[in-house]
Amino acid sequence: MKLKIYSTLFLLAIMLIASYSAFAEESAFEGEVTAQGQLVHVNGNEAKFNEYSDKQDSVYGSLGLRYDSENYFLRFKADDIGYDTQKYTLDGGMWGKFKYNLYYNEIPHNITFGAKTFYSGIGSSSLKLKGDPNNVSTWSSFEYKTLRESHGAGFSLDLLKPFFLNISAQTEKKEGIRPTSNGDLAGVVIELPEPIDYRTNSFRVEGGYSKKPLFVSLSYDYSKFENHNDLLNFDDLTIASPPQVSLPPDNNYYKLALKGAVSLPYKTKFSLNAGTARAKSNAVSILDNYALLGWQDAFTGRVDTKNLDLVLTSNPVSFMEGKIFYKYYDRDNKSEGDEYHLGYINNSFGGQLGFKLPAHLRLALGYRNNQTKYTDRYDAARRNDDVYSADLAWSGLDFATFKIGYEYLDRTSDRHGTDAVDDFDTLWRFDVAPAKRHTFKASVDLSPVDNLSVTVGYKYRKTEYEDRSLSTATRGLGLRESRTDEVFVDASYSFAKHAKLYGYFDYEKMRSLQYGYSSTEPTDWSLKQNEKNFDYGIGADFFIIPKKLTVKVKYDYVRSDGSADFSYLDIPTPSDVDISSWDDYRKKSFSVKTIYDVNKSISLIAGYAYEQFKLDDRQLEGYQYRPDTNVYLTGAYKDQAYSANALFMKIAYKF
Repeated sequence: MKLKIYSTLFLLAIMLIASYSAFAEESAFEGEVTAQGQLVHVNGNEAKFNEYSDKQDSVYGSLGLRYDSENYFLRFKADDIGYDTQKYTLDGGMWGKFKYNLYYNEIPHNITFGAKTFYSGIGSSSLKLKGDPNNVSTWSSFEYKTLRESHGAGFSLDLLKPFFLNISAQTEKKEGIRPTSNGDLAGVVIELPEPIDYRTNSFRVEGGYSKKPLFVSLSYDYSKFENHNDLLNFDDLTIASPPQVSLPPDNNYYKLALKGAVSLPYKTKFSLNAGTARAKSNAVSILDNYALLGWQDAFTGRVDTKNLDLVLTSNPVSFMEGKIFYKYYDRDNKSEGDEYHLGYINNSFGGQLGFKLPAHLRLALGYRNNQTKYTDRYDAARRNDDVYSADLAWSGLDFATFKIGYEYLDRTSDRHGTDAVDDFDTLWRFDVAPAKRHTFKASVDLSPVDNLSVTVGYKYRKTEYEDRSLSTATRGLGLRESRTDEVFVDASYSFAKHAKLYGYFDYEKMRSLQYGYSSTEPTDWSLKQNEKNFDYGIGADFFIIPKKLTVKVKYDYVRSDGSADFSYLDIPTPSDVDISSWDDYRKKSFSVKTIYDVNKSISLIAGYAYEQFKLDDRQLEGYQYRPDTNVYLTGAYKDQAYSANALFMKIAYKF
């Protein structure tokens, strides 16, 4: 099937080029063909190394074709031919009359190779006991991975200018296995291989009018999602619940949208964007173990949305420009089979004024108000955000530009009438909790000489959430404080025609504090989290023989260092649980590449690349398939570390 698609696209490209040549008096045809061979050695987790790629020992290539004539044009591109990352595109048309495009591409997601399970029927919707659940040596091996394939086509008609018409369609297929889990009322938790067999078909049509000073368009989008597996059936180890897991149900979506813009006097423009949409899923069973708790046994999803965006921009005088806007969004949840129908209506408005001031100063002042009214949300009925901002830039020096900015958020929330009566309902979720946020940023762009460029910046953000006390405790629940500091540097320097050096550095530190309460034990707790992220890289391009021989060297380093300080507070003897390895990871990569241009048509490229990844996380430390008598794991995300070496050689021919 794949070979047929590739052959069809290639032959279509050649036929179109030939047909265009027959009708064009003057034409230009050019292209590029490349072939690359590589040797790859991976020590460790091959799935993590190839998480979204397909690097292996082999030879592969790419092809690019370009055709232009007085009336026609054509572009054909094929990358990673035969790999799971392959991509094919074909674009063409008649200048000023029509355009078309076709494409096909694949995206892999490799999760874990060498996972294990005591079930047979892996990849299907029915899992049967095969091995001994308590003897890992009897389990079968399999791979957690998915492959997404999509192809589509589009057509644009400009023949009837100023009227236009755009039509496109896409089909996407996703197949494979990913991890899921099931827990029953007896406390048994089983990690399961969930089958992925999705199909999504989408269609879009847009028509309108475009001629200054007016633009208007009407569009319709439709998408249908199908899952070939509604339920995952498996042999359970107890009789405390039915052996089934609900999988994503079939659903469809449509949206009707109107867009418009009109240019007005005094360099003013008014824009409009309005739409209505509906997302609806087929009925899906809610399993019997939930029904035992009093829940309904079926669910049908339906969400209707409406939006309206209005924007007015103006630049009436050279020293001042401004923008005002209003946005409306209504999310109406009409799902059936759920106790809560979470929906909301959002209204936001605001504006911004920009001024050119004396002494090479630019000032921008902004304000926006965001009001949200919720339906069936237990912790808030309304939320109101007032956001004030100011940005100042100075460019009084030819070689430097200085920028500073400040933003202040003041959030308030209202409950449904009086305060709730139980502990759980007094909780503020962080997205609606009353809060005050301060954000400060500063940067400088320097270019003291023509061949040197440096950017340095700093950003600070602090958010404090309102203390909400409980009747049974002395401190509020949930996220209470969050702080972030970030520093970044980006620089490059050129040594005339001989070399170019470049580098970057980014440092981010995040801290948060939250409190929790347990109703099952006479305790409450606090959690302090810290995370430091480092990211830097250096590189150099050496022009050994200008426009003939170039050597590129690059090194990148990424590190995340997290920790968590967990404390139990309301017990006779308070205790601390300090977790020093909280999602800690490091990634290093190094590459050297030599490019030799034999002539204008032929280039030879050879190089070496090294990559290393290490993960240190308490959750995966000392991984066991049976960490508890009631827990059965499959090895998903186990042993993430790897190191890899790759040698490659490439030849490119341009014609």
